[in-house]
Amino acid sequence: MLASACLPRLQYAVDIHGKPHWDGGYAANPPRTSDLLLVQLIPTDHSGAPVTKSEIDKRLGQITFNAPLQKELETMRVSP
Repeated sequence: MLASACLPRLQYAVDIHGKPHWDGGYAANPPRTSDLLLVQLIPTDHSGAPVTKSEIDKRLGQITFNAPLQKELETMRVSP
């Protein structure tokens, strides 16, 4: 949980047992388990095309963090 609250490019890595950790959002690595708590920190919704550098950076962050997560979640879906 500590590392999941620490986003690369936004915060320093958090120290856990003497080793630096960041959020795994770049790898989208939810565990294989029947119980899963997912806290999505970067929203997927957006309006319009980004124009300013800040808007483009924000959208790039959304894509970078959410694309691997969405792909992983698709593999985890169970048919009803």
